[in-house]
Amino acid sequence: MVVFVGLDAKRLNLPVIVVVSLEHCSASAPLHSSVRNLTDIAGIVLDNCRPAGNALVRVPGFKYLVGPGSTIGAAAVTNTLE
Repeated sequence: MVVFVGLDAKRLNLPVIVVVSLEHCSASAPLHSSVRNLTDIAGIVLDNCRPAGNALVRVPGFKYLVGPGSTIGAAAVTNTLE
């Protein structure tokens, strides 16, 4: 869905600026029928430096990382704006 919106914006000559994890994007196969990732169509790409999978927190005894970095980052930005 996001790639579809990006392609439409580009078709309308609107700027396409994305904030993504480049590590995650490079680890993920494109799902759009154009076989493109959002980073392929964006004019400006800002890397949020999150790991592939987006999880940052290790809980002792739990197999997987938890705590999405994108949510933590958004909460930090929101808190500084208030």
